Parts: sequence; C-alpha cells; structure tokens
Amino acid sequence: MASLIYNLVLKYNFLGSLEYKLKLFFFTIFFILISFDLLFNLELGWDAQKLWFPKVLNFYQGNTIANLETLLWPEYPFLGSLLWAFFWKISFF
Repeated sequence: MASLIYNLVLKYNFLGSLEYKLKLFFFTIFFILISFDLLFNLELGWDAQKLWFPKVLNFYQGNTIANLETLLWPEYPFLGSLLWAFFWKISFF
C-alpha cells in the first residue's frame, strides 16, 4: 500500500496535476449526487420488509436467538439483523 502511495503521489506527482484534480472533482460531484439520491428515495425492498425487519424487531425488543424459530425463514442468517438492531438501539435519533 505504501509503495502504491509513493508511486502515485511522490514519483508521478499526481496531486499537483490538473487532470488528477478534475477527476477528483467529478468523482466527488458524482458521489454527492448519488448520496443525495439515496437519501431522498430511501425505502426498504421486499426482502428487507419480509425477511430482515422482523428479525431486527426480535432483537430490538430484547428477544433472544432462540425466538427466531417462531419467525418466517428461521434458517436465514441473523448477524446483519443483530447489528441493525444494535445500532438502532444506540442511535441518538
């Protein structure tokens, strides 16, 4: 990783070139536009509504992993739902 940084920054001096600055500018604008598009059109898909959100509510309400057997598709993984519930619980919003 250090050699890549050395080659790009020090050896070829890309930080000072106009081409690099234009690429960085357009990439930043593109990233901001995509971020705002996702921010204002945020919605859960059918799989999140039907599969993952009930598991999140299970953990958010203080239930255990053993209670997942009562939900639909108990064989699906639950780590993402557990993390979602954890960060939802400690959120300041």
